[in-house]
Amino acid sequence: MRRFLLALTVLLAGCDLYFTDGDDECKAYPATDLEGDIAPNLLRNPDNGECEGYGGGQCDDRCGPCPVADQAVRDWGSCYSECDGKAANDCMAAPGCFAAYTEWPSQDRQGEFRGCWQTAPSGPTGGSCAGLDAQSCSRHDNCTAHYTDEDTKVRTSPRQPTTFLYCVDEVASPSCASTTCQTGSHCEEQCYPCDGQDGPCDPICQPMCVPDTNACEAIDCGAGWACTEVCSGGACGAQCVPSGTCEAITTEPACKTRPDCTTVYNGEDCTCYPDHCECNVLTYERCETK
Repeated sequence: MRRFLLALTVLLAGCDLYFTDGDDECKAYPATDLEGDIAPNLLRNPDNGECEGYGGGQCDDRCGPCPVADQAVRDWGSCYSECDGKAANDCMAAPGCFAAYTEWPSQDRQGEFRGCWQTAPSGPTGGSCAGLDAQSCSRHDNCTAHYTDEDTKVRTSPRQPTTFLYCVDEVASPSCASTTCQTGSHCEEQCYPCDGQDGPCDPICQPMCVPDTNACEAIDCGAGWACTEVCSGGACGAQCVPSGTCEAITTEPACKTRPDCTTVYNGEDCTCYPDHCECNVLTYERCETK
């Protein structure tokens, strides 16, 4: 009777208890059958960037010591860490984290930030990123890992797995978060929309220091000239320009009608990546000559 009660107790704990030659054996359930509190550890496979269960599903140690093979820990970063949810630039600045990107080599499509991942336990380390394989790249928090994804925007089912493509030194996109302006001016993310001729694309943004007040209020340029905001070298200021130039145009519709002009927008709530920025709000700022 006591042995029967013991077997029932272990079954409730998530194991099957067997009796062979007087010895008790514990048989673990597959990882998909385990309760949440004994689910396998989720580690990031650097070869494809996917989270894989490892450890918990091999053996439930509440039944007794697990075999050494099941206790082994791969040199992969955890899928749940302090790196989760960080934007690209914040990820690059955080120790023990590296940014991952998805690329579409066979499609006319820009790479996209995939996520911020924890470095492998044997890292973080420094040094050049060029030519590193997936595992070596995952040990560096000064590298970005890039993966191929040949699925279209409308995902196929089942989804095709991604594969490691290359590893390069991280290059943070300049943004207002890393820009200091002189007194009397503030930083704005100013964005140049793409023309869309080569397919979908994101606006290219750059930080600009602009005056806190309208610098043209005290300037009289005279007949045939207009005072406007002109930007170059990371800063904007008042300047007199001929009335017929793009810079003299004050409205977005008028700017768009001129093929030699381009509209410039002030971006708000932006997330910047090494090659582009994504802004939730774009407000017309000025008109520029192409």
